[in-house]
Amino acid sequence: MQKLNQLGLELISMKQELLNVNHSEVVRKALLFHVENMTENKLIEVDTQVELTNKDMLLDDFKTYLMAKPSYMKTLEELRGEYDALRESILEKMKTDIDFTSHSDVERENLTFIQTFELDVEWVKEYFGVSDVEVPKLVKENGFIAKFAVLRLNKLTSEFLKSSVEKHDLVEVKRGEHLYNNIETSSYCLDLIYTVKVEHAENELNHELIASYMSDTSNAINQYVVSHLT
Repeated sequence: MQKLNQLGLELISMKQELLNVNHSEVVRKALLFHVENMTENKLIEVDTQVELTNKDMLLDDFKTYLMAKPSYMKTLEELRGEYDALRESILEKMKTDIDFTSHSDVERENLTFIQTFELDVEWVKEYFGVSDVEVPKLVKENGFIAKFAVLRLNKLTSEFLKSSVEKHDLVEVKRGEHLYNNIETSSYCLDLIYTVKVEHAENELNHELIASYMSDTSNAINQYVVSHLT
């Protein structure tokens, strides 16, 4: 993901021109005059002007210099907006009825998609053949259902990941570290986490491949888990 803002990219372009040994002295003087105007108009700092016009500072070093200056970088909000657009594009291409939650992790430069397996009250009543009155005792914290869910969901997801999920170049799949309780629904939940590096998601040609892999994997593991819990 390009982290430099428009001003930063303009400065990179100007540095390339200033380093171009094929330019005539007239062109170079015009470039230097433009740089001086940018400084006078407070678009860039004096130290940036110095580094920009320094013949001994190469392009990569200048880029590193700019990336240490917040004024030449996109804000977190701008980057998050770009990440979100990539994430939504992938979600739109998925072919599954699985209700994914997702978020953009700007700090780690990842897109995260989460598939949740949930053992809710209705499942408890049907699976164990118990009445509404008996349910609260079973779903209480550290109760029977909690222990059953930990063992069963962990086992089923682990089995599937080991035997049926092939490693993918664009998507990392792993099970959430902990089973957790959804207080609102009195359900026990376990997440399957799909992680996509933004460097892979930047290429729009990868979106179909990523969406297809996550759709196929989520459908298959959901079918596997459900079939072993009914």
